[in-house]
Amino acid sequence: MGKILTRPELEGGATVNGTEIIDSSGNWTGGGSTAPTALASGKVPYGVNNLPVAKTLGATFTSTTPAAALDLANPVFSGTGLTAAGQVMTTTDNQTMTLNQCAGMWLIPATGSHAPMLILSNTAVTGAPAVLTVQGTAATDSGAYKIVSHPTGSGTVTPTYS
Repeated sequence: MGKILTRPELEGGATVNGTEIIDSSGNWTGGGSTAPTALASGKVPYGVNNLPVAKTLGATFTSTTPAAALDLANPVFSGTGLTAAGQVMTTTDNQTMTLNQCAGMWLIPATGSHAPMLILSNTAVTGAPAVLTVQGTAATDSGAYKIVSHPTGSGTVTPTYS
């Protein structure tokens, strides 16, 4: 099987076994009086099955924004009591969660005495205190806490060609 020529190669001329078949303007010169049917225009078709190759590729992203902010009324997890050790928060109550289930969620002390913390990771636990690695100021708090997920929007990507 022969080499598949790219558009820049075709525009710069092409040869087969030392014979020029396409000149530098993209015109058929490959011997014989007429170009193959696919080349009847006298110009080299680009692409597959003589379909033109897009000169510009792009995409349009259409999205919807989340309907609301963090839903504090419907936490994914909640409980009472947090202890801090560096950037690690451990619940003093028991939880059941899978490994990193809370990553990307927010840990919010309900008393408002401490700022919300972004959860980076968590251990898998079943009926045991949860261990959460957080970004933010970790602080021990004996009050209630909530773990809430960030609402997400939706969107579609539509390819564009010209």
